[in-house]
Amino acid sequence: MNQLSAGRQQALALAILAAVLLASWGLVIQPLRLAYQHADSQISDLQDQLQRYQRINQSHSALQAQLQQRQQHFDNANVLLQGRTQALLSASLQQLLREVIASNGGELVRVQSMDPLPDQQLTAVRLQVKLRANLDQILASLLQLQQGQPLLTLSQLSIQTRPTRILRSTGQPIAWPLDIQFQLSGYSLRQEAP
Repeated sequence: MNQLSAGRQQALALAILAAVLLASWGLVIQPLRLAYQHADSQISDLQDQLQRYQRINQSHSALQAQLQQRQQHFDNANVLLQGRTQALLSASLQQLLREVIASNGGELVRVQSMDPLPDQQLTAVRLQVKLRANLDQILASLLQLQQGQPLLTLSQLSIQTRPTRILRSTGQPIAWPLDIQFQLSGYSLRQEAP
């Protein structure tokens, strides 16, 4: 057997010790250090997220007050029809329509309530309208309906004219009023069923 000198034995022992230390560093200490760094990073991210949630929670009452203020402004703007039931809403829309047509000199031929269209927050109260008027009366009435309050929308507008006839006695054309049909919609807050 070969005997190693004391210096070589010491060098071999130091080499084995260094190999054990390197192996323990690579197999135990380094993975633990990386796991702790990852945990520290996650804790930091979660603390940032918690601080954001706390800021949001603190601003909740201010945002709630702002929402109520805007809702009140929206309600006070009279853009919605007022009424407790669909029948009252439809009746108020019909009354408004009659007033506008009468003030502009048109003739309301027929008004028919249609089924309302509920949305998430609003309900569209709809009327099918037929009226007779000359062009100036039509334009004034439609403009007044579109620009007034509450907020109203017109759709499916149809304008028909009768053939022009000439009077034999005077030779002048007869000016027939135009027949106008459209759908008029007003909006109200959606009402929950009792």
